[in-house]
Amino acid sequence: MKAVVDIFRKNIEWLIILFLVVNLSQIDYKFTNFIKSDGKAYYGYLPAVFIYDDLQYNFIDSYENRYYSTGYVDFRREIDGRYANIAFVGLAVLWIPFFLLAHIVSLLAGFPADGYSLLYQLSVVFAAFFYLLIGLIYLRKFLRLYQIKHWIISTVHIFMVFGTPIYMYALHEAAFTHVYTFSLIIIFFYYTRLYFLHLKAKHFYAAITLLSFIVLIRPTNMMTIAAVPFLAGNLKMLTEGILSTFKHYRRIILGLLIVLAVLSIQFTLWYLQTGKIFAYTYTDEGLTWNFFDPQIINILFSYKKGFFLYTPLAFISLIGFMPLFRRNKFAAWSLLGFIVLFVYILSTWSHWWFGRSFGNRGLLDFMAVFAILLAFALSIKSTALRASIITLSLLFVVVNQIQAYQYRQYILYWDMDKESYWQVFLKTDEKYEGLLWKDRKKFDKEYTVEELTNQFSGPGSNLVSVDFEQPSDVAQNKIPCLTDEKAYEGNYSFMLNQKCPYSPGFHIFVDSLTEGSNINVTTEFYFYSEENLDDNPFSVVFTIQNKEDLLNYITLESEKIEAAAGKWHKIAFSRTITEKFPDKENILKGYIWYRGKTQLYIDGLQMIYYP
Repeated sequence: MKAVVDIFRKNIEWLIILFLVVNLSQIDYKFTNFIKSDGKAYYGYLPAVFIYDDLQYNFIDSYENRYYSTGYVDFRREIDGRYANIAFVGLAVLWIPFFLLAHIVSLLAGFPADGYSLLYQLSVVFAAFFYLLIGLIYLRKFLRLYQIKHWIISTVHIFMVFGTPIYMYALHEAAFTHVYTFSLIIIFFYYTRLYFLHLKAKHFYAAITLLSFIVLIRPTNMMTIAAVPFLAGNLKMLTEGILSTFKHYRRIILGLLIVLAVLSIQFTLWYLQTGKIFAYTYTDEGLTWNFFDPQIINILFSYKKGFFLYTPLAFISLIGFMPLFRRNKFAAWSLLGFIVLFVYILSTWSHWWFGRSFGNRGLLDFMAVFAILLAFALSIKSTALRASIITLSLLFVVVNQIQAYQYRQYILYWDMDKESYWQVFLKTDEKYEGLLWKDRKKFDKEYTVEELTNQFSGPGSNLVSVDFEQPSDVAQNKIPCLTDEKAYEGNYSFMLNQKCPYSPGFHIFVDSLTEGSNINVTTEFYFYSEENLDDNPFSVVFTIQNKEDLLNYITLESEKIEAAAGKWHKIAFSRTITEKFPDKENILKGYIWYRGKTQLYIDGLQMIYYP
């Protein structure tokens, strides 16, 4: 038995990754893209440099049309007539070995070598697994420097991965920066601690290199350097380490050269993209720092995206300050000061909730701090208190896994409040999927088919239609859910299922319709099912928006449907939309939202509108 426990303890990092790989195997790759949202920007450097030789990213539309039916992201920012990638290049550098392996295998095996086919998508996930594994290994190394017991470290590993959003960002959101930064920060902690213990140059160079890459991924994480006093351990070691560094001036010079070498990757790419060594790419994001208006309570406790609310394990870990203060007051105060600093800095960001995400992903980068505190908390001598911490942590693992599932199934909305949070708290029934989005008239524009609707617009006409046949509009295999398995007319139809719940749709500039405020809309289409339908699985969604805001979100449900399997059936929806349109740049959009489980096919989609 002891031998089994030892094997488990010594290999927990590998077992965690194996568990993630098994979970990965359950995902339906036909409808899943791992390179998505902000990840498209971080990743964009790789195909631009290694495949297309195009740092103006003119290939965006080609891969969007072929592999993405929703969530179009144009990560380019215009600077003096040229384009630059809005993201920093650090994450792309970490991905290079995995990208090149996927590219080589794609070429040899005859798969599409375009940078976005399945092997490239999977390469990002396996990169996340790899860096998470390395981070967990170094977390063990770091905690052993403080004589933390092995069983505690293994327990911390399990709780940190499965009881926090790290699980989501390693498996389902692998193209985001957070798992990678989490790992790099803990490795930086390890080598910095070694430097102050032994004052060896190799540890200094390793720490400097890691800090440079942390900045290259996300410049605001430069504040990681503020953890140095904690890592030194006490004032004497901090002073001796600083004096030793400056005493060896060659060490300083080489360290600066390492920093410049790493950061020069970004400067070079900015120059190649814009002709300038420095380019500020957040030109039209409306993002600013409000240093005199920190949202500390919101970022930690709010229903919208409070870190401790959505990651309660981090809150429990603060108990670790009790033994840490008894062991080393200097280290405890230094670590507390570091936490206060990064919470304050991130809370002054105008978008402190960090957009559509699971939990507050901005603070996730610093989960290493809470892992360290949790390890100290589990080192408490009181058996009762330690048992309570473990029990609560296990409970929070369950809560985190349920909420991660809720997020993937559109039960959790990214802009939550108290009412909506408790309305769906730990609810997993199908009836809650999309409930908040529908009932509260909220809709995340990234999940609309905005870019698809651009392909099917009909300016100047009172009827717009989609038959999925026109090669100029929709080329074969350009959209994942386009199929030639069934068709009402022609050769192609569009599949609707749980992975593809939204159809292509229409967008119309409102001022091209009428000068009044009423618009009558009728939407018609044909559908085919392999099974009998006796329910109401369809809604037509209408959104009205201008360039900046969503003005209204309207759903119209069909009457109860009784449709025999194996036949094409026609269905129609009608609605009079009454609105006060404030200007002439408003857009009416309409598309089908399918909520059923049985796979369907639709064809002959059209919308007729008139004042």
